[in-house]
Amino acid sequence: MSTEKTLSNHLYAIRAEISKEANEAHRLFMAKTAPGIQQVHGTPKPERNHLAKNHSDGGIPLVEELWKSGVYEEQMLAVKLLERLARKHPADAIRLLKAFTPELTEWSICDTLAMGLSRALHKKEKKTLFALSDQWAASDRMWTRRMSLVLLWYFCRFEEDRAFIHAQVNRHVNDKEHYIRKAVTWIRRELKKQESE
Repeated sequence: MSTEKTLSNHLYAIRAEISKEANEAHRLFMAKTAPGIQQVHGTPKPERNHLAKNHSDGGIPLVEELWKSGVYEEQMLAVKLLERLARKHPADAIRLLKAFTPELTEWSICDTLAMGLSRALHKKEKKTLFALSDQWAASDRMWTRRMSLVLLWYFCRFEEDRAFIHAQVNRHVNDKEHYIRKAVTWIRRELKKQESE
């Protein structure tokens, strides 16, 4: 079976299940919870997690195709798959992090991508992730700035990384955007929790 046929089969199966499990109540809930979502079917999270587990053999090409769709469930599945693949494909994970970040429009995919890759790549790509955090902190795009903070979430547990994280958080304390202020509060709370343990 060719790679193209395999990819096509993955996409067909995923889209069929997303449509099957979608419901209007969840669609309205997600539209309200994350108002930047462009297209959403209303498929609950447990179903998306099930899909990520069952389709990880689709690899990086499947991640890229799902992201291109612009559909919330498919993009969320793309970032969940990317987390599962990142340890074996760190260069692709960083490449796609850089490609996806400028296209973010709401907090849930932003945070899932940032948290998943910080957890998966904290050993292999720490310097790269810190460099991106430092660069993106100065972005004029709100979601890119939020990414710069949430990328540091997993590193809060490591004492040697906390000085850098505190410095990055301090760059955002006067940000006027609601979602940046929320991220500042969240990361500060995580730092406090880890420092007290």
